[in-house]
Amino acid sequence: MTTLLPLRIIATASLSLATGASAIAALPPNHQRAREITAILESREVQEVLRGAPIDSIAWIGVDRYMVKGERCGAEVKIVDTSQRGDPPGPRKFRLNVKKPVCR
Repeated sequence: MTTLLPLRIIATASLSLATGASAIAALPPNHQRAREITAILESREVQEVLRGAPIDSIAWIGVDRYMVKGERCGAEVKIVDTSQRGDPPGPRKFRLNVKKPVCR
């Protein structure tokens, strides 16, 4: 029984360190959201969907979803996680999935 105690301590410590490392690797939500909005602003696909019009607004409509509006068109933009197991720690990797626009 005494040999199990050190193993439990090591296992608990390892789990704590692993959990802490992954938590440190993620950006705070406000920084992550800023990266997503910047990606939307710089996206050629979003500009094509808005027919070259300037972006009037970007609204967060749910987890990993934004509504982008221009002069006459708007489109939903989804954030798609592209991170893979084994990636080094750091900011979330993602791509944009721009939905079909609704124009008036």
